[in-house]
Amino acid sequence: TSDEHISTVQYLQAASSVSGAIVVTTPEEASMADVRKELNFCKKTKVPVLGLVENMASFKDLLPNLQFFRKPPNDGGNS
Repeated sequence: TSDEHISTVQYLQAASSVSGAIVVTTPEEASMADVRKELNFCKKTKVPVLGLVENMASFKDLLPNLQFFRKPPNDGGNS
């Protein structure tokens, strides 16, 4: 993490504009080390991690074979 990351988060937090972070990684060990740093950065700056995406550029499948699911909203147990 760099000064730019810190400055950006501080600016967005002051403007109440940080919803959270989406972390993108690849399966390589070097990338996983970077992700650990970013997750620690989010923890220290109190930025919630909304999700983790593994970029699997080598993964290939026909689009009709893929299924996407939307997680239902958390309604606080009122359903």
